[in-house]
Amino acid sequence: MGFLSWLQEHTTGVTLAEYGELSRSAAGLKVLVALRKHRDQGHYLAFKWQGAGQLWQHEIEATPEVLDRLEAILREVRKKIGSRPT
Repeated sequence: MGFLSWLQEHTTGVTLAEYGELSRSAAGLKVLVALRKHRDQGHYLAFKWQGAGQLWQHEIEATPEVLDRLEAILREVRKKIGSRPT
């Protein structure tokens, strides 16, 4: 394992899946999503906002409760904006 791989594993975890660009923020930054596994910890959804020399990152633990809550939120948002589930 190279030094950069080791450093990434110990700071941001191992990337299990990258879902690519989700959207753009109101400020025009790309929003990217990935699933990461932190060493000796759980799984995390990692959201990264990047563009024009800016980078901001936030992770939330992907527990069954969090995923259930996100699904409920998405159902409610679909109703409010008139989007149909796929």
